[in-house]
Amino acid sequence: IASVYSRLQKYDLIVQWLRKGVMAVPRSAQLYRLLGLSLIYEKGDFDQGLLALQQGLSLTPPVTALHREILGRIDHAKSRREIESRLQLLLKGKLKNATEKEKLMLARHAFHYGHRFYLSASIAKPIIEKNADLVQDPTTGNRDFAARALIRSANGDGPDATLLTAMERTEWRQLGLKWLQAELALWKKRGGLRASTAIRAWMTIPAFESVREPSALQKLPEKERKAWEQFWNDVRKLVIE
Repeated sequence: IASVYSRLQKYDLIVQWLRKGVMAVPRSAQLYRLLGLSLIYEKGDFDQGLLALQQGLSLTPPVTALHREILGRIDHAKSRREIESRLQLLLKGKLKNATEKEKLMLARHAFHYGHRFYLSASIAKPIIEKNADLVQDPTTGNRDFAARALIRSANGDGPDATLLTAMERTEWRQLGLKWLQAELALWKKRGGLRASTAIRAWMTIPAFESVREPSALQKLPEKERKAWEQFWNDVRKLVIE
């Protein structure tokens, strides 16, 4: 059930069902592992996620692969909790020494932990717009990632997407297209297997479903729909080449 809710982006329900799972089977280390990971990735709740992982760890024999895997997850979650602390300092205006690169790293963190796409885009957008040196090399993924955050926010994804007006959603979606077109031009110039792999990923990742799938494109104004259709045609052409 939790996996179904994950595909539907019903993140609160994922956690609810896993909580029911550990109540029903309180000696299941695997369920505690899944609950901990869901709290961390789906909700961005590192404290509660770590508690669940530690409970799962206590239920596994030390020599097992699951024990080692949960230990690794705990270490990773602790390091991410430190990054979350820096993100919160940034939001409070108390991270005065943060570089633009660190802010982008914090934006990526918000994107991947808690699905905070609006927050992620809000941090990344002014940085990408003002720092051309950060987007000259497509292998950094800086502008690519920022476009994903813009488009997911514009689609209403994430707990904070309601902060965007309808006009802002259109503007962010169009800016996402502009940035992806710029990325495509850079990858085309670069060429090679890495370029092909990077742009092929665009054709399958969930972040672009709202501007890639035919049923979703039909919901857009005609001019914007045609622009996106042309973009995907260009992507497919480059992949084939």
